[in-house]
Amino acid sequence: MLVDGHSLAATGPTRISATWRLGETGYSGKRSFALTPKRKKSNKRGAGDEYLPNPKRRTAASVSKKTNKQKDESSFPFLKLPGEIRNMIYQHALTAANNHIDIHRARDEETSALTKPVRMSSGSRKNTSKDIALHLLRVNKQIREEATPLLYSQNNFNFRNARDLSSFLGRHALHVRDLSRIVVWDSLDLRGNVIAAQYMEMAFSLLVFAENLESLELTVDLYGKTDDQIRSAVGSFYRMARNWLQAVGIRKGDKLAAMNILTINSNRSWIQEERHLQLFVKFRDILGQRVAA
Repeated sequence: MLVDGHSLAATGPTRISATWRLGETGYSGKRSFALTPKRKKSNKRGAGDEYLPNPKRRTAASVSKKTNKQKDESSFPFLKLPGEIRNMIYQHALTAANNHIDIHRARDEETSALTKPVRMSSGSRKNTSKDIALHLLRVNKQIREEATPLLYSQNNFNFRNARDLSSFLGRHALHVRDLSRIVVWDSLDLRGNVIAAQYMEMAFSLLVFAENLESLELTVDLYGKTDDQIRSAVGSFYRMARNWLQAVGIRKGDKLAAMNILTINSNRSWIQEERHLQLFVKFRDILGQRVAA
């Protein structure tokens, strides 16, 4: 590069002088400025260049974006399936063996005390080859909202006693409306046990919200009871179940609608005496009269 006849090497900034004139006054002055030669493009990075962006450097954002793209390409678009197909998959994955789910409280192995909350086990009394895929409900929010109603509506929920039933309904109150079939194995204590009555009354209060309940099977021991004892037992049962009996009647528009859902079984299945069977007929008749009153 030539300036005023001199050659400038392109090795770095060089200061030169320039002269200019302003107007007609003859005023002249000098000004110095620097010329910086253009740097040739090079792939080599010199000292101090570590602060300059490197186009070849892979940032965390680009790596994450590429990884997510690979995951999207390898994963199956389950949520893009039609709703009918997804429901079929949910039903197959969440229906227990023989449609029975046993709800029980875990026991401490050393003390045999009921120390843990209620939990589910599929078909423990019969075939256990098929387990319910509860982990499916943890995939994401949409799958949980779509599949949970099928879990509660497609299975029979079996409880050992009133305490387990009330505990389960309290812990899963948001899904009580989806329950369709409930069975309680142990006999209800209708002899005035305050604690047992409180558990059962609590359970019936929560069953008020079981709008889709189709069957409720309870066990009562009526063997050897006299007519007066049966009437007393009916009175105790009605006090515990009154809220549920009335709620079902209002919802269905029929005071006796709950009697079509309720089934009273005997804990003495080996007894087939006509006298024994007549006791249950009498129990239902007296209960129906109390409900219709």
